[in-house]
Amino acid sequence: MQTKVLVTGGCGFLGNEVVKQLLEKKYYVRVIDDFSNSRPIKNESSLEVIRFDLCRNQGIDQVFKDVDYCIHLAARFGGIKFTSSSQGEILHNNLLINVNTFSASAVAKIKKIIYASTSIVYDRLTDLPFKEIPTDNLPLPRSNYGFSKLVGERFCQAFSKEKGLNFTIARIFNIYGINPNTVLKRKLHVIPDLIRKISDNKNILKLYGGGVQRRTFVHVSDVAGALILMMENKKANNGIFNVASQEELSILDLAKMIWKLSKREEPFYMESIPVLSEDLKEATADVHKIRKLIGWEAKRTLKESLPEIVEWYKNISYK
Repeated sequence: MQTKVLVTGGCGFLGNEVVKQLLEKKYYVRVIDDFSNSRPIKNESSLEVIRFDLCRNQGIDQVFKDVDYCIHLAARFGGIKFTSSSQGEILHNNLLINVNTFSASAVAKIKKIIYASTSIVYDRLTDLPFKEIPTDNLPLPRSNYGFSKLVGERFCQAFSKEKGLNFTIARIFNIYGINPNTVLKRKLHVIPDLIRKISDNKNILKLYGGGVQRRTFVHVSDVAGALILMMENKKANNGIFNVASQEELSILDLAKMIWKLSKREEPFYMESIPVLSEDLKEATADVHKIRKLIGWEAKRTLKESLPEIVEWYKNISYK
């Protein structure tokens, strides 16, 4: 009998890749998604897709029935501008999503839930690179997106203690890659947002804070592989892991790389605009724990992946 894995938000950017890799490994996959930021994917052998809004709980126990594992990706999120301007929406919806998902997982008595958290939970820390500080010891994040993700981590611990629900928390850093199944809206993360702006033939590129912020980027295929490995490996049970590469560069240097790959012939011009309060000046990760305990490390590099990504994003439309 096939092991059954439920992927919440399974039609989105990361979810699409997780589902692909799970099917390649011969798991039976059940996807739930409300399609608010993605297109439906078709049912096929070993794949079941259900349209469901996790902000409501009516009928949710049936969706989680007979599930062995849950990889919980569903959340309201976007780029820094969206997370700054939509604080109430993000907090309200993400809290509902987590309440319903963890409650249903406990009722279904699944073996483990893999929770996709974020590096933004570190946004009040200054010691770099960020290490996997226990959830209880983290200062409250400035943004409601980061706060909602931290609350999700607390859900992991509470349901483990009270209901015996095993978990693994993945604090994911900046994901990049081609996004084939997502309905692209203008609440984009940094790489597609820079590609769009540069492709619009604007002569001056506006960057928050002059682009001095430094980031660690990790390819979506590597992140998906990490989440599946966490699901499979008992050494990851009830642990917290940074999921990141060792590649680090500034937003300004990233913009220059994209400018060059976009074949812009005129000189690169940049205008510094005021940084948003929720934006991290630097976000780099210590990944010794995930490498040592479950043997994962990022394989794809930004240098080898970016040309294909730039070309793909240049030829799509945004809604």
